[in-house]
Amino acid sequence: MRRGKEVQEHILTHPGRFKRVEDNLHVKSVVCEGNRYVICYNPEEAARDALTREKVLEKLEKKLREQGPKSLIGNKAYSRYLKVDKDQFRIDPNVAREEARYDGKYILRTNTALAAEEVALAYKQQWMVERAFREMKSNLELRPMYHWTDSRIRGHIMVCFLAFYLEMIFRRRLGEIAPQAAYSSVMNDLARMHATKIKVNGKEAIIRNEIMGEAHLAFKVAGMQVPSRVLRA
Repeated sequence: MRRGKEVQEHILTHPGRFKRVEDNLHVKSVVCEGNRYVICYNPEEAARDALTREKVLEKLEKKLREQGPKSLIGNKAYSRYLKVDKDQFRIDPNVAREEARYDGKYILRTNTALAAEEVALAYKQQWMVERAFREMKSNLELRPMYHWTDSRIRGHIMVCFLAFYLEMIFRRRLGEIAPQAAYSSVMNDLARMHATKIKVNGKEAIIRNEIMGEAHLAFKVAGMQVPSRVLRA
């Protein structure tokens, strides 16, 4: 958004209200020089952007006061807000106001006739799919597999799709049961759960460690009881 003159001078300044699609997604359609754009706005992200900028400016002001401008040379996060006035460095309030225009926003360009909310949701779904494929290499621990027959290729794709589908179902149910819980946190806590087989007086048993953090939510989402601490082998 910051690189395009068309965006800065025409699209972001275009009048009109945003339409609320979801709590974290508001949209507005803009046509400029024959091109159609959809401005997407996330109020939660906007609040985070504003808070981050506020903290940067506070640190910048403190560094200027205590260490002087030399300490800021080469720091792009700070230097963008500085203005040189007669060999004196000071914070430029105009830059901060300009940056505030971008808080919580991103812009899509489309050549479709879809409604603005459909364009935004389609993009959001695409982003989720792309993220899911990245996660397949980490969370699901899938690795490249080389198949030479159509049936094996279709089978591999089906396994990947089912894994993705199960993850989406898990995310949805987790949101219903514990909206405050993050999927990644639950899975990380679940990964810390281990079981060890032991043998005492000739009898074998399986003992699990203590459940950490939010791991118990994974069992609740799956409709299962947390396994007992001690099980017979």
